[in-house]
Amino acid sequence: MALERSSAAAYNSHLNSYLTFYSVVVYLAGICNCLESEFPDVRQHRTHPLTALHDDLLFATLVATGFYVLMCLGELVWPDTVALQSFRKVILRFSLRIDHNSYSFTLPTHKSLK
Repeated sequence: MALERSSAAAYNSHLNSYLTFYSVVVYLAGICNCLESEFPDVRQHRTHPLTALHDDLLFATLVATGFYVLMCLGELVWPDTVALQSFRKVILRFSLRIDHNSYSFTLPTHKSLK
C-alpha cells in the first residue's frame, strides 16, 4: 500500500507541475479554432456554463482513466499530428460499458502491435 500512495503522490505532483489552468484554456481555444470553419457559433457555445461543466467532467474523466488504466492522455484522444493518427488505436464507442459503480471499454489493439 505504501508504494501505491507514493506513486499516487508522485503522479499528482508531476501532474500539478505540468498542467496549468492556462494550458487547458489554450488547448480548448485551439480546438475551437479548428472547429470554427465548420461550426461558426462554436465560441458562443464554448462559453455557455453547461459547456464548461461538460469540459470539466470530460477532462477529469480522461485524467482519471489515464491514471488508473496506465494510459497516456494521448491514447485517449485523437492526435493532432497526422502521422500518429490511426483508426486501429481508436476506442470504439459501442465497446463502452457503464455500470452503477464502474465503466469499461475494449482496447482495439495492444500498444506493442504496430
